[in-house]
Amino acid sequence: MVMTNKVYSPQQYLRILTDNCYIIKGDNDVETVEVILEELGYCLWSYPLCEIEHIIENELDVVLVDCMIYNKQKREFVHEYRWFEVDDWPEEEDNRDEILF
Repeated sequence: MVMTNKVYSPQQYLRILTDNCYIIKGDNDVETVEVILEELGYCLWSYPLCEIEHIIENELDVVLVDCMIYNKQKREFVHEYRWFEVDDWPEEEDNRDEILF
């Protein structure tokens, strides 16, 4: 189930999930977030937007995260929106972070 109608940055997602602050640097936010989650012992996946049917069929709890990935051909960063799994997402965050949208 999509847990909220908000769009989060990778930093916001990690902060709400882990209660720790992270500075995301590098060419691929998706890979960076997945490495952090793995190192912390989380077994959570991310999915491209087109996988919403899989998410619904498997009753996965997800939030939408706006990631940046460097496109070497265009030599610029591009947005990649992805569904990230959550295990215990608060119903209403306590406004620790500003929401993007």
